Amino acid sequence: MWRWNSRSRLRCTAVCAALICFATSCGPKARVVGEVRDNFGQPLADVEVSIPSTALRTNTNSSGKYSLQYVAGKFSVAFNKNGYLSFTVPQDVAVETTVPLQTVTLYKLPATPGVWFLGAKDYVLLNSGRLIVSGADRRQFRWVYNMSYRVSADFVKLPQQSQYRFLDNHSSRLVLLKVGDNGIVASRAEAWSGEGQTKGMSIQDTWKKVAEGMGVREVSLAPGKYAYVALHSSNYGYGPTRLGEPVFAFEVQ
Repeated sequence: MWRWNSRSRLRCTAVCAALICFATSCGPKARVVGEVRDNFGQPLADVEVSIPSTALRTNTNSSGKYSLQYVAGKFSVAFNKNGYLSFTVPQDVAVETTVPLQTVTLYKLPATPGVWFLGAKDYVLLNSGRLIVSGADRRQFRWVYNMSYRVSADFVKLPQQSQYRFLDNHSSRLVLLKVGDNGIVASRAEAWSGEGQTKGMSIQDTWKKVAEGMGVREVSLAPGKYAYVALHSSNYGYGPTRLGEPVFAFEVQ
């Protein structure tokens, strides 16, 4: 006759624990885990995290974190959310384990083309201004036209900080210029034929591509007025030597 004793209870408990562990996939798990943030450093909720061409998918929680099952081998993890640039991370994992991915950053899509200051929590669109050219009256023949470029705009005021980051999603090639007295940004000596040379107080910034037609500019600036101004090719196609619109103006306080 079989009797229920402490040893039997111990064995039964161990068997039940093993069954529960198997049912809940305890032990090593085939999962990728990580976190998604926006380009302002904030956790991004409700991002769809998936493995393309499979039914494996999940969403980030309110803290921007996720845990997604995978099948060992070569695969990609895709991150998608309406209003943001998509992002894909390729993976090659030979064994089933927990794979921590580096924090993924999704860039918010700006509402319109332009130059946007990356504020603490959102974009600030730099105001579009006008570029007024003087000294280029072709009704009077001259061998050389001494021209000046002046920016007329409502300058967006930005707080002083060590580094400034701008998102540029405009199709024009832009140069950053210091705005001097009376809004003057540059001068140009141009022959009657259209060939000439433009001089201005240009400021070198760094540009990093984040998507097709979109990049992030980073620069250190002292207090003063500045403008991103379009560069256009000369009449002879020697390169972008003429300044023109669009113009995006701002002021560092």
